Formats: sequence, structure tokens, C-alpha cells
Amino acid sequence: MKGKLIVVEGIDGSGKKTQWRTLVKKLKATEVDFPRYKQSMVGKLCKRLLLGKEGDFQKTTPYLSALPFVVDQYLWWREEGKELIAKGRWVIANRYVTSNVHQIYKLKGKKRQEFGKWFWKFVYQELGLPQPDLVLFLDVAPRVSRELIKKKNKDKAEGDWQYQAAAYRGYRQMCRQKKNWALVPCMAKNRLLTKDEIHDRIEKILTQKKWLTQ
Repeated sequence: MKGKLIVVEGIDGSGKKTQWRTLVKKLKATEVDFPRYKQSMVGKLCKRLLLGKEGDFQKTTPYLSALPFVVDQYLWWREEGKELIAKGRWVIANRYVTSNVHQIYKLKGKKRQEFGKWFWKFVYQELGLPQPDLVLFLDVAPRVSRELIKKKNKDKAEGDWQYQAAAYRGYRQMCRQKKNWALVPCMAKNRLLTKDEIHDRIEKILTQKKWLTQ
């Protein structure tokens, strides 16, 4: 039986890690947290880039700034992920190549279209990374996410809210365009739902796909 790759996505401060951990426990799945800051050399490089220790990578062309993160994910797939899926394991990822919606939507017009077309072909065809069976986008408005991480030590991406707002719009558009993307509403009447309420909505999506029985 082939396994499944499920990805939890969202802008910074949207509660990805909380829902990722809950889903791993619920499904008794294998977890992977990208970037792999401690498990790989390139993961450690990603951390340095996010902290701005190698300059402002946000100002670098996305064709280059996306590469270290993709290489980290490719190495995981080659060394661990491919075998796990082949053995029928369910893998829940906190972020994945799908996080590069950030990189795509910080561009505009023709440049956005060109990079998006290049990027998805590069990761899924040339590198052979698998497309996720499901991407769960946690829909938390940027103004709310911003308040949630005000006291947190922000990396370069977290501190750029124009960038976060563009990524938010991109994630929502992906949910409209791609069948394997699902939007998880995390707010109701301008109120952020509790983590349990959000998880209930995730469970509903999995149940509708007949991946989870209640």
C-alpha cells in the first residue's frame, strides 16, 4: 500500500507547527519539519539565511534563494522519504516545496508566471520530488498572524509583512486552482478559532476524503 504525503502550510504565525504536531499524533504518522535545521548541513544553512547571517536573502532572485530549501527537501526524499512512502507510511510535513508560494507571489505579472512555471517543473519533474497528496493551508489573516508573533524572535521573512500578505494571497489562489490543496478556515466572525476547533476542521477534510473515519 502506497503511503501519503500531507503538508501543513500557512504564513508565519498561523499555527502550522501546532496543527502539524496534532495531526502527526492523530494519524500516528511519520513527521518531518522543514527546513531540517539540525539534521542536514543545508538545513543549517537555511537557518543562517533566515536569520540574515549571510546577508538579506529576500533581495536575492528567487531562482537562487529557493534552492537551499529545495535541496534540503530533496535530500530528505532521497534518503528517507521515498522509502517511507513506498512502505505505506503516512508522512506529515511542516512546510515543503509548497512553501515557495512565498517566493512566487512576491513577484508580479510576467515574472511571477515565469518563475512559477519554472519552479514547479524543476521540483516535480527534474528533481522528481513527489507532489503532496494533500496540502492543508491554515487560513489566518495576516493582521492576526502579525499580532501572534509580535513577541517572537522574527527571522527576515517573518518581519516583512508586505511579503507575508503577498504569500497569503498566493496560498488562497493555490487552493482555488489545485485539487490537492485544501483551505482550512481558522477564523469565524473575526475571531481566531481555538487549536481544537481548527483541528476539527482538518479532520472534517480528511473524513470527506475517506482517509479518516469518525
